[in-house]
Amino acid sequence: MDEWGVEKQLDQKGVRIRDLTSSEDGRVTSLSHTWFHPTTVTITTWIHPPNKHLNLKSHHTSYYATAVLYPNQDNQGLQKVECIFQRTLENIRDTVVKHLQTEHAHDQVLLASLQAVKSWSPPSKILNWDRCNKDLHAAAKQMGFDQYHSWHCNFLKCMADEDEEYTPSTGTSKRAKHA
Repeated sequence: MDEWGVEKQLDQKGVRIRDLTSSEDGRVTSLSHTWFHPTTVTITTWIHPPNKHLNLKSHHTSYYATAVLYPNQDNQGLQKVECIFQRTLENIRDTVVKHLQTEHAHDQVLLASLQAVKSWSPPSKILNWDRCNKDLHAAAKQMGFDQYHSWHCNFLKCMADEDEEYTPSTGTSKRAKHA
């Protein structure tokens, strides 16, 4: 069930959680309590340099890019990540073409059809980073709500259990007094 369905159920029971809010830094709060505070979501990618080993410790800008996606989106960094993604797709294209040309050198029909593959270019925009950020924001809010809901259900259960265990004594007896 999504957060709004649960919220509606809780509203019907008289429980109000309308003040669940998300701040700019990704925190989800309600009644001054932070239910969720996300860590930063960072995208990091490398591309294999030609004629070298892939080194994940290398931060050479020609073969590496990193950017914060959430909560504060780094658009310049994401453009660099996008370029690495595009170069990766170009390398895949070139490797496939080279392999097919080598393995099927005598198949003129196949070699002629490779022209369409050779002229293909990756799209200029591979991922919609704004959509990713928006979906991460919604996921953070949902996670905060889920934590709040879990706490609230446990709280109500504990309260119900306490009510069952505690039966106050009025101090009066219902038996009739004899003289």
